[in-house]
Amino acid sequence: MSSSRPNVPGLPWALGLTFYELAKYGRSGWWWRLHWAAWREFRGLDVGQVVRRHGGDSPGEFSYGETPGVTFLEILRLSGLKQGSTVLDLGSGRGLGVLTAALNGYKGVGLEMAGEYLNRARAVAQRVGVEVEFLQGDMLTLDWPESHLYFINSTAFPKAFRQSLVRRLEELAPGSLVVTYDWALHDGFKLLIERRLPVTWGTVKCRIYSL
Repeated sequence: MSSSRPNVPGLPWALGLTFYELAKYGRSGWWWRLHWAAWREFRGLDVGQVVRRHGGDSPGEFSYGETPGVTFLEILRLSGLKQGSTVLDLGSGRGLGVLTAALNGYKGVGLEMAGEYLNRARAVAQRVGVEVEFLQGDMLTLDWPESHLYFINSTAFPKAFRQSLVRRLEELAPGSLVVTYDWALHDGFKLLIERRLPVTWGTVKCRIYSL
């Protein structure tokens, strides 16, 4: 976990984010449909059990929390990505990021290892009436669909994992956008924007790059 995490209690912070989203999008029907559907599908799921099943003795990257919709949309705004463009979330978890993107005019693709998340995320997409492609597998070995923006919630990724991942990022098409959390990319990546943004566990340094 990044040392940039603020010293705030988890529940009040998460509630504050929810109220912020509510104030910003509460008049939008899509927000209510998405959160109601997500609650219906994910209630009763033991997230800790999912983390232990896939993370074993080193849960690391499986237990870092989520990017709220308000932050995901802010990233898309900052990136200048046009509606209709494809967004790939590498490690999409419950899929709320790409579902939010799809409900706001983007093409969403989520790649996730945990089938427990994917099955429910597909059901959420069906409930809200939006098309999102969800793929199951390891982001280091599975083929990535060609996309305009590649989003990586990378705060808790260990060094060796990042080194393997960056080799795949270097193979992306010129002009592709890459978004990382608390992870600076170097040779071959042009930094466009650096901004601190809120997520469910605190704040992260978000960087948007182009190749």
